Amino acid sequence: MQYEIKRYFELSGFLLFMCYVSGFFAWNSYLGHFAFFEYDLLQTRFISAGALIIVPLIVIYLISNKLNNRFFKLDIKNKIATYIVWVIVFSYIVFPFVPGYLGGASPSLVSIVADTNTLNTLKSMNLLHSDGIESIRGCKIYENSDLLIIGFQPVITLYPSQTKFLPDKIETSGGRILHISKERILATSVLPQGQVIEEFSLLCKTLQAQYGARGLSNLFVK
Repeated sequence: MQYEIKRYFELSGFLLFMCYVSGFFAWNSYLGHFAFFEYDLLQTRFISAGALIIVPLIVIYLISNKLNNRFFKLDIKNKIATYIVWVIVFSYIVFPFVPGYLGGASPSLVSIVADTNTLNTLKSMNLLHSDGIESIRGCKIYENSDLLIIGFQPVITLYPSQTKFLPDKIETSGGRILHISKERILATSVLPQGQVIEEFSLLCKTLQAQYGARGLSNLFVK
């Protein structure tokens, strides 16, 4: 009985460690595309992200055990290699599209209300509503206790004086990824879910371009 209890705690500790390592890799490989690395190691999001990655692999392993198939008979080196490949593939292909409440990194639509200096900066970058105190909608990529990483896709007006080839003024989009200190943010505003689905395809193309992920906007519109 004591051996079984000891074995249970050892297995639980091992799985928790594997979840943490997997989640740490998933989050920081994702955030690396936005020039950020999370140095705070005490993040519960690492464990939840790791659980998202590890649970399907455990299910596959248990099914393989029951069926007594080839995967279950792999030696330890091949099992470790399978785990590493699974974590890498899952982190790059699936993780960015899974909602945060399930442990993933899918962005959410927000706008920010900030202090005067930040508002002036946002206005100069064409990220502020006309005569307002609220930014245009952006994609919240990541948030911790110190900063907010948000991606914008503003509309910029180009005039003939700015280019030799345009006879008339045109509007074009210019994507930006900003790291904003939480001390400079007074409030964040979110949309109802219906409007989020409707506007996601337009506003999160910045994230799609920066991350290089396929079909990001289409995934949420379907």
